[in-house]
Amino acid sequence: MRHKQMYGPSAKTPSTWFPGAEIASSITAECFQHLDAPVIRLAPPDIPIPYNKGMMDAVIPTVERVATELRELLAF
Repeated sequence: MRHKQMYGPSAKTPSTWFPGAEIASSITAECFQHLDAPVIRLAPPDIPIPYNKGMMDAVIPTVERVATELRELLAF
């Protein structure tokens, strides 16, 4: 089985506000030729995270969404 070179950070903070965004950017810039799939960022949209539990649950990535994104990345 061939080893795949891929990276996909996930966080509860908006995609431009978490350290994984900078790491993803650096990996894309420095290691692009070695990647077998695109670098993805799985995070809430760039909006303030709501305090309301129902609204927060609608914004933060769920286990199902993370699993779906990872399956798509592995199938790339």
